Amino acid sequence: MRGDADPRWDLFDARVDIARRSWQGDSTNGTTLSHAGIQEFFRDSHALAARSGDLDMNLMYLEGRPIGFLYNYGRDGYVGGLRSGYDPEFAPLGVGTTMIATFIRELIQSDNHTLDLGPGYLDKKRPWLSHVARSHRFAHYSAATPRTQLLRWNRWLVERRNHLPRAEPVA
Repeated sequence: MRGDADPRWDLFDARVDIARRSWQGDSTNGTTLSHAGIQEFFRDSHALAARSGDLDMNLMYLEGRPIGFLYNYGRDGYVGGLRSGYDPEFAPLGVGTTMIATFIRELIQSDNHTLDLGPGYLDKKRPWLSHVARSHRFAHYSAATPRTQLLRWNRWLVERRNHLPRAEPVA
């Protein structure tokens, strides 16, 4: 928004610290902001999003201390909610509700038209939804390389184990 492409690493690090203090710090799925295995990916994508003007980062402070965050990427009126969190110590103050309500109000007042809250945790998102859109995932694996065939077989095994429906091939 400011047009300076500054990634504000201080704010990025504050988000990671809040994520560690939240439920995300205890999560074992390996995909939260505070997981070491994904930190490099988030840092790289953060820098790219800041440089391209697609970064939307919101932090809430109480008496100078960061207590909550919303972390999104957006472009051309579409905002994708990537991660959010707040310090559980301040949950009784309604930090999460206040942050999302303020953010939605600001989106409505701006040129944005869509906020995608992303998949999962529907019980927490339901009060804010206007509708739920079905999403699909497609993957293509080259038949020419053994590595991609191993990836294909791995996905098939995971889907079978988790009883997930498989996408039908597109003709």
